[in-house]
Amino acid sequence: MGTCCFSAEAAGALLKNLKKCVLARFLLGKVQQEIYKMQVGKMEIETMTMQLIVNSGDARSRAMEAIALAKKGEIGAAREKLEESRKFLTQAHQFQTDLIQEEADGNIKSVSLLTAHSQDHLMNAITVSDMAGEFVDLYEMIFHKKGAD
Repeated sequence: MGTCCFSAEAAGALLKNLKKCVLARFLLGKVQQEIYKMQVGKMEIETMTMQLIVNSGDARSRAMEAIALAKKGEIGAAREKLEESRKFLTQAHQFQTDLIQEEADGNIKSVSLLTAHSQDHLMNAITVSDMAGEFVDLYEMIFHKKGAD
């Protein structure tokens, strides 16, 4: 059997350094995981923000289509577009709620221009959708009155 070329003291120092290396690799792995989570979280937040913009835009577009249809006297089709608008608004609200929850959980440290822009889109879509409902009602009354004359 061969003899060891390390003294007990050298072997102890080597073991101590080895433990430090293992701990350092472990900690590095944890840091890398956290960085990955932050990057994924940022991408998820950007995706939610973009979905808020897209759904708000779709809601606004459907509301404007409802007004155009009502103006032509197609009240039933206009009401269908209003319903589509409301469905998109519901989806947009869900993304807004998700963003608010992310901020409450501390995952959003500052508000980006894109996030502020998405809120503008939602606010605009809500206003246009509400007004479109009023326009459809008014056009319905106008066409109903014309039919009675």
